[in-house]
Amino acid sequence: MPYFFQLSAMMQIIATGVCSAAWSAFAPHIPLVGIFLAPFFLIPLFLVSFSQNKGAGALAAFISGCLTFLLSGPLPALAFFIIYFTLFLYLSFLFLQKDEKGIFRYSLGDILSKLSSLVLIIISAGLVILRMQNIDWQVSLEEQMSQIPLSTSDLKSLIHQLITWLPGLLGVSILGTLTLNAYIAQILLEKHQRQVRTRQALDWDSPLYWDIIFIMGLMLWLLAEFWQTHSIMVFAKAILSIACLPLIFIGFRICYLQLRQQASGKMWFFLLTIVSFLLVWPLVFIVILGLIEPWYGLTQYYASKQE
Repeated sequence: MPYFFQLSAMMQIIATGVCSAAWSAFAPHIPLVGIFLAPFFLIPLFLVSFSQNKGAGALAAFISGCLTFLLSGPLPALAFFIIYFTLFLYLSFLFLQKDEKGIFRYSLGDILSKLSSLVLIIISAGLVILRMQNIDWQVSLEEQMSQIPLSTSDLKSLIHQLITWLPGLLGVSILGTLTLNAYIAQILLEKHQRQVRTRQALDWDSPLYWDIIFIMGLMLWLLAEFWQTHSIMVFAKAILSIACLPLIFIGFRICYLQLRQQASGKMWFFLLTIVSFLLVWPLVFIVILGLIEPWYGLTQYYASKQE
């Protein structure tokens, strides 16, 4: 890592672009650990973006996309440019944007919220385009899955339900990949004191309109059940899946503020985070905290108790 920062700015851009493309092309083929390493191909791009500027990150990402075309073919390159290139540039812009006073304009909660909105727009646009082209992707997937021998009808029904969640899960996966890659890159830069953005007191602040979006998703779900409309059902599930991430962010903030009052509060918060993502069901409680925040103001309540 220290050797990397001794390179010239242009060499860092080229090196990170090449590294990202090679990572995405070859990491999935590594036995056993490849599937776990593959999602982290954006770390090199965020390193150069967060240590130099968003323009340097854009150039590195363009180099990575072109090399992805040469190494993996046109389809992975097209997916990279449509999804990750756009979102990478948007995240870098939000993360490094300053106001006229030189203060970083957007908190981490704002960034996650705006990024979630863009992913939801991309997923929705994709569903609309498929609908306009009369492409029934659900039927195609179910035909592919029908070739797999399944023992019970319950299992077939479960797979059918999972297919309707796929667009939403894809959006969550994209958001998770982006935020985790950006987080790791920023931690590495902070360790070597090369970061452009420093931590701010307001980084935990987050917009409080995702509860409305979540409720809208639930209403669409009910309408889809009433009208027996699969396309609306898929859209509703995509909204619910993606809306959960900003709500989880708010819910974890409430838990952190409450646990910070206790002895060994940071340790308990770390354990809560690990257990939540391992067992999944505790995330339901975290989402509920995010949903009720606009009505009860729990973050303000717990923050005021510590002043």
